[in-house]
Parts: sequence; structure tokens; C-alpha cells
Amino acid sequence: MNLIPIILNVLLAVLLMAALLVGWRLERRLKDLRQSHLSFAKAVQELDVAALRAQAGLDQLRIAADEAGDVLGDRLIRAREMSEKLQAMIATAKKVSEERRPVPEPPVRVRARAQSDMLELSPADRVPAAPAPRSRMPLMEMDDDLFTGPDLSEADSEPKPAQSRRNLFGGRR
Repeated sequence: MNLIPIILNVLLAVLLMAALLVGWRLERRLKDLRQSHLSFAKAVQELDVAALRAQAGLDQLRIAADEAGDVLGDRLIRAREMSEKLQAMIATAKKVSEERRPVPEPPVRVRARAQSDMLELSPADRVPAAPAPRSRMPLMEMDDDLFTGPDLSEADSEPKPAQSRRNLFGGRR
């Protein structure tokens, strides 16, 4: 027997074992790669679902912001109307306060007499005491929206700003 064929057979067996070992390690790595690819695909799918949820949330947020903008716009319009109404009431109050001037004091009947002469005057000759001054507080106007009867004061007052079709609490009249 020749030693060369035995050495070649042993060498071939060692090479086959090394190939099996490399193949087995390569198969493990390919299996890990497939697992990571599947987990990556699953992560991409979850990311897609999260993106769709975020898009839906943004749409709902836009709708809520539009509704809030409408509500705030209505409140702003009502606030402007109430501000105009308040300005008109302030102007009316100023006008009323200017019209109400203090009552002038009555003329003194006795001017040139000395103080001693004043003490000697009879009650009929003395100057009557001045009446108490009237209150300078202007009368407050009632809010027309509170009452449903016909408004009698509108004919006398100055024109009011245009009123909204909504009342203070957001409902329709």
C-alpha cells in the first residue's frame, strides 16, 4: 500500500470537514441575516403603521384647530361688538354727566352787612340754606338684550353699532 493515497484520503477528509464547518457557520450567519431581515421588515411595517396613526392624529389636530379658530373668531366678533356697545355706553354716560351740572348757589340777599349785623337778622331776612347737591352719578342704561319688550329708548339715543345674530352665550336669537 502506498502512503500517498492514504495521505490524500486523510487530506480530503480534513478538507471536507473544514468545508462542512465553514458551511455550518455560513448557514448560521445566513439564518441570523434572515432573522434580522424579517425583524427589519417588521420594524418597517410598524413604522408605516405609526406614520399612518401620526397622519390621522395630525388631521384630527387640524380639524380641532379649525374648530377652535372658528369659536375664537366668533368670540372675537362678540367681544368687538360688546366693546363697541361699551364705548357707546361710555359716550352716553359722558354726555349725561356733562349735561348734569351742579345747581348754582342762590344769590346772597345781604352782601354788605358785617358779621355782627348777620347775627342780628331775623330768620326771615337770613339767606336760606342751599339745597343738597344732586348726585353726579349718571344713570346706567339697561342692556337691551336682557328684555324682550319693545325698546322705547332707542328712538331717543344715538345709533348703535350693528348687532350680531347671536346672543352672549352663543345661541341664536
